[in-house]
Amino acid sequence: EVLSEIDYFLPFFNVLDNIEPKIAESLARIAISGMNSLDTTPEYIFDIIIQKLLSSYLRHKSGEFYTPPFIVKKMVEEGYSFGEKVLDPCCGSGNFLIEIIKTILSSDNSDNNKIRAIKNVYGYDINPVSVFITKINLLYLLKENFFNINQNFKVTDFLFQDEDHNKEDFDLVIGNPPWFTLRDVDSLHYQEKIKKLSELLEIKPLPKNVLNIEIASLFFYKANISHMKTNGKIFFVITQGVINGSHAARFRNFKGFHNVKLWRFTREITKIFNIDFICIFAQKSTNKVQLVNLEVPLYLYSMKENGKKLNYFDPVNLILEKTETLVPYSVETKANKTYTNKLIPYDEYKKLIPVETSKYKKLFHKGADLNPRNLIFVKFKEVDNALVKIN
Repeated sequence: EVLSEIDYFLPFFNVLDNIEPKIAESLARIAISGMNSLDTTPEYIFDIIIQKLLSSYLRHKSGEFYTPPFIVKKMVEEGYSFGEKVLDPCCGSGNFLIEIIKTILSSDNSDNNKIRAIKNVYGYDINPVSVFITKINLLYLLKENFFNINQNFKVTDFLFQDEDHNKEDFDLVIGNPPWFTLRDVDSLHYQEKIKKLSELLEIKPLPKNVLNIEIASLFFYKANISHMKTNGKIFFVITQGVINGSHAARFRNFKGFHNVKLWRFTREITKIFNIDFICIFAQKSTNKVQLVNLEVPLYLYSMKENGKKLNYFDPVNLILEKTETLVPYSVETKANKTYTNKLIPYDEYKKLIPVETSKYKKLFHKGADLNPRNLIFVKFKEVDNALVKIN
């Protein structure tokens, strides 16, 4: 089956060779140089090819930000237990699946138990090239044993799968879902589907923020309702906006989750992506109520080689710098929907003045957008000692 998939993509390479022989030659050179590199293990060759062949604009337009192996390794070490049923819903070139299978192969378990554990590894992606590359990478790792799990890797849109795909319950859902928002989606039809799904998942923001719906947040909640066992784990690399953006206020209700934890990283690590990111861990709760009195532990990591320019494939020893607790600075209810505002350190929260509704709210009629005027002139009339009417 893998050979037939290779045949499927051969016309692409043949056409590329005829139309753009220099690009085809560059592609071959990248592959060969990568295989000969002492700093790169063979299972990451296609990762190098994709990142060098495709411009960052094209990858980022589709929300593809590949996860550095050192972060993948740390997440797998903390999140995966031998034998668990695992899904990467947007597997890309397969970095998370590669690390999990390497963990299985290096364990002290018997060969039969290793094969059983490997059969519990699944990967989905909407991009057929990504699934193809994942299979090639895993074929290198597993050789003849790969054919036991070839059918576990599927081309599918995780957010809008057929019912036939929703029969699997996983112990761990792990990965790096796409980092783009509704405004980045070109198809109006797909935009409408996303809006409806966000409402179904109860994370749709207020109208002013609808275009800022983060696709990754849909992956997080969709996994909960359709792919996770009770107390199953989810571990994602995701943009930092989900903890501080107003568009993610309903996401932060964490309805249906418990044991939520966050990892944050120092600047020398986050600048790999040029976007602030975090890792978020949670477990599926037995009920679907939102968390009350939310407290989220945050772990800040730095790297031992402080000041060193960090490259994507560099091995990095992550050091835990500090731990703190995050809480929402306020929680609001509007039209029977709960909005959990920005998460801030508890020490900062204690310094805030009490949050309460303004006593002038009932007297307020409507606002006006005065931007960009810095100075306005008004006529006013004193109604009594406490009130002024502005014309």
